[in-house]
Amino acid sequence: MLTRAQKDHLLIPILVLQTIGANLGSMLTPLGNPQNLYLYALSGMTIRQFLSVMAGPTALSLLLLAAMTLFIKPEPLAASRAVRSQPVCAQQALLWVILFLVCLLAVVRMVPYGLALVCVIAGAILFDRAILFRADYHLLLTFSFLFVFIGNIKSLPAVSSALSALVGGRELIVGILLSQVISNVPAAMLLSKFTADYPALLIGVNFGGLGTLIASMASLISYKLYASTPGAQTGRYLLVFTALNLVFLSVLWAAAVLCGSLA
Repeated sequence: MLTRAQKDHLLIPILVLQTIGANLGSMLTPLGNPQNLYLYALSGMTIRQFLSVMAGPTALSLLLLAAMTLFIKPEPLAASRAVRSQPVCAQQALLWVILFLVCLLAVVRMVPYGLALVCVIAGAILFDRAILFRADYHLLLTFSFLFVFIGNIKSLPAVSSALSALVGGRELIVGILLSQVISNVPAAMLLSKFTADYPALLIGVNFGGLGTLIASMASLISYKLYASTPGAQTGRYLLVFTALNLVFLSVLWAAAVLCGSLA
C-alpha cells in the first residue's frame, strides 16, 4: 500500500516497527509464538499464571511502541492505482475458524495435540489443498535442522555442564544473549533443560527476539519480504532494523533489571 501511494520513504521504518510489534505483541499468550507454546507446555503453568507473567512486559512494550510511532509524521495515503479486493469464500473461512478454535482448545489442554494436528491437516487436504503449497518450507526446514542441532548440542556433557553453571539465576540475560546468535525458539529449547525459573526464561527469550536479524523468525520473514520488493535498500533496512531493535531491547532489559525479580 505504501508503494502504491508513493510513500516508499515510510516503508522501512513502518515495516521495522511492525516486526518489533509482532515480536513483542506475540508474547502475551501461549499461542502467540513458538517459544511461548513450548515453555507453556513444558512448565505446566496455567493460562492465568502465564498471563500474569507476561502482562507487565507486554504492557510496557505497547507503551514503547506507541511512543515510537509519534516520531513518524502522519501523511495522507492516496493509492496511485485502484486496489482490487479479493473475494472471500464463506464456507472456507468458516472451516478455518473452526480449525483455529480446535487449535486453541489444544493449547488450553482440552483437546489432544495429536488430534488437533490431524484435524488441521485433514481439513487442508480436503477443502483447501492449495494452501499446503504456499507454506515457506525452506524456512521451516532451516529451523527444523536447527532444532535437531540444538538437541544434539545440549546432550554433550561439556555443554551441559557449562550451561548448568551459567544459566542458574541468569535466565533473563542468557536468554536474551543466546537468542541473538541462534534465534529465540532454539534458545528456549536449549536453556529450558537447565532451569526451573520458566517465567524469567520466558521473558528473556521473548525480549531476545529483538536485536539481530536472526533473533526471531518474524524478523527473518519480514526482511525476506522487504528484500523481494523492487528497489529494496537492504543495507538501509538492516541499519534501521538494528538501531530500533537495540533501542527497544535496551529499554526493556533495563526495566526488567530494575524490577529486581527478573535480573
